[in-house]
Amino acid sequence: MSRLDSVLPVILGLVLLCCAGERAFAQESPADSTRTLDVSADASLGLQRLGGGSLASVGGRIWLELPAGWRVGFGAAWGLNHVDGGELEGSGLEATFGMGGASLATPLPDLFDLDGLEAVLTLGSGSVSLENALVGTTVDRETVWVVQPSILWHARRVGPFSAGVEVGYRLVLGSDGLSRLEPEDLRTFTIAAVLSFPPR
Repeated sequence: MSRLDSVLPVILGLVLLCCAGERAFAQESPADSTRTLDVSADASLGLQRLGGGSLASVGGRIWLELPAGWRVGFGAAWGLNHVDGGELEGSGLEATFGMGGASLATPLPDLFDLDGLEAVLTLGSGSVSLENALVGTTVDRETVWVVQPSILWHARRVGPFSAGVEVGYRLVLGSDGLSRLEPEDLRTFTIAAVLSFPPR
């Protein structure tokens, strides 16, 4: 992966946040600045690539609602399965990944007649582990920095919740590489089904 490919997701995330943020702050009224701080939460079930294989994950975030539609969140996600395909096929090793961090979200203008869109930028740290497939012992582990811009769409209200989807790209920094896994094997597009409460 070239250096340009590595920085493009960061640039995209910052541009989305800046453009949407300018619109959101322009809409703020004096009444907005005096409102109380609300709390919301979401849970997600996601899918991503790891070392050429598919990794399912589950996660959750707690959000603090800020003026002008901005939100700041704190959460974590971890893998539900171990990956032994792709670069790890035939090696006797399995890999999994987990991460935690802080997210900043801001509303996006209605696009393609879709409302409920948000730009999200997540910064945090992650851990990738390699385990012996036979005995389950950890062979190698590495901690990395994670930058993940994404688009979150709150698509439909379902009772006391709102259901949506989040699509993003996970950029991993500070990786020296693991056995059979290079830093580029940890970078991936991500997609997740998201359930939010209270509904948005």
